[in-house]
Amino acid sequence: KNIQTIDGVRKNILTQNMINKPNTIYEIRYDFDLNGEEITVPENCVLKFNGGSFNNGTVIGTSTKIQANSYRIFQDINIKGSFISDLNAMWIGALPNNESCDNSQFIIKWWQEYIKCGFSKIYFPHNTYYFHSTIQLTPNALNATIDGNNSIFISKVQDGALIYNYTEDS
Repeated sequence: KNIQTIDGVRKNILTQNMINKPNTIYEIRYDFDLNGEEITVPENCVLKFNGGSFNNGTVIGTSTKIQANSYRIFQDINIKGSFISDLNAMWIGALPNNESCDNSQFIIKWWQEYIKCGFSKIYFPHNTYYFHSTIQLTPNALNATIDGNNSIFISKVQDGALIYNYTEDS
């Protein structure tokens, strides 16, 4: 832990010197605030989330692997660099069995941000997920996969397809 008081608020701050060795497994057992900073994970490391999470900053991977159960590990986190894991939709906020949660935003975030960092597959742990918006996936990646793991996807979209792929005319 690294508890600091910033602007009168106590935060558990993650700093670069806490993650600085290559080929290391870092076990994340606490909720860490990146305080709006970038943290570069050294080459070939594993971020093993065991009850902890990251929020408020940017994580830059360098052939980084992520291991975590199905819970939110990233809140207000930007992803850059290279990762070698599939992306569990719950890591970035997808909520099963919650009709008021629009899970469309998590597929869009994956498509726009995470896929270019090596997360070529997003998967939803087996459950029921609700979608309130049409998802338009423009061509930006090859071999991208959305894996529902036999989940039930319920569309609340009134006028359109749940997932819409299209190509741009030349």
